[in-house]
Amino acid sequence: YEKTVSLARALKRDKREEEAKALEPILAETTRDRNRAIACGTRALCEALSLILATQHARLAASLLALLAEELPATALPEAAGKGTQAMGTPVIQALDSPDKLVRVQAAITVAFLNPPYAVPAGDKVVANLVEGITTTSERSVLVVSDAAQQQNAFGALLTACGFFTSRAQSAYEGLFRARQFPDLDLLVLDAQTESVPAIKFYQQIREDPRTRHVPLAIIGPGPELVRLRRLYEGALACLPYDATAKQVKEVLLPLAAIREDFKAEAVSLSARAAEALARLCENRTVFPVAASQKGLSGILKKWPDLVRLPTLRVLAKVGVEEDLVPLLRLAQDAAEPLALRQEALGALGGVLSRLAPTPEEVRIGL
Repeated sequence: YEKTVSLARALKRDKREEEAKALEPILAETTRDRNRAIACGTRALCEALSLILATQHARLAASLLALLAEELPATALPEAAGKGTQAMGTPVIQALDSPDKLVRVQAAITVAFLNPPYAVPAGDKVVANLVEGITTTSERSVLVVSDAAQQQNAFGALLTACGFFTSRAQSAYEGLFRARQFPDLDLLVLDAQTESVPAIKFYQQIREDPRTRHVPLAIIGPGPELVRLRRLYEGALACLPYDATAKQVKEVLLPLAAIREDFKAEAVSLSARAAEALARLCENRTVFPVAASQKGLSGILKKWPDLVRLPTLRVLAKVGVEEDLVPLLRLAQDAAEPLALRQEALGALGGVLSRLAPTPEEVRIGL
């Protein structure tokens, strides 16, 4: 196919029209063969995605979704009206509702990249998932699982004071759900006296689940029990007493969270891809409600990496509102920031101001 195309271009370039015309039927046939081969391969990818979504292997699903962003025709996605519900791209739409953040954000990136000319099922999830991917916290995140509110609150407050972004689950059931839904946790802290599900059973389920087995896990419990707990939870990376000090937490738990720096790098990459996908939607005609995407985006301008902030500024240039003016102005005036970022912030500032300015008709009637 490629050789035929090259030859045809060369013949046309050299004005050898008759020979070029003779190549047209050959080119048409090879094009059909190539398109047929691509379609078969793409259909196989979609079928594989459907199977992998059922087994909840997030990384495999995300990889397939990234491939489909380049191979799948936009019109292969199903229509919201119900037409073509058996469309080849149906698994991509199903992935928008995945309980795994990596999968649902990558699905939104794929749909945004394809940017179909018609509404798709669950289309409202596309922009929402992209924003979720962009605004994911860059701090070390930890989930504390405990039935006892006093232990949970005290240890949670200590972790927050030590620089963690801390969330709390009030039962083992909630802890399992949240750990599976947000597998990008940096650390999971389990109270050994949790009883809603025996702590040891919770620990085993976390370790056996492919979605959560990579998350570093620490145990907290009564001081006199620590030796026994270390033997019982031999795969846990740390055991700390309920009355642990800030120094102990920093010395023991912060290094554990650092184990997941590779996952943090992946999270930043995902945020950047989500921001770029949303920027592309904002800069092109689309059926997706991009105007609703700006909420909360200006909040990331302070601490996120530049490869996330630059496309986010392009989004704000198109959909930013009055409340975004102050953070944009601060960024544009900050001499410590890179010049390219400050210039992009000025462009976004101009975009917001132009939308806030009254139209000539509004000026004429005195609005």
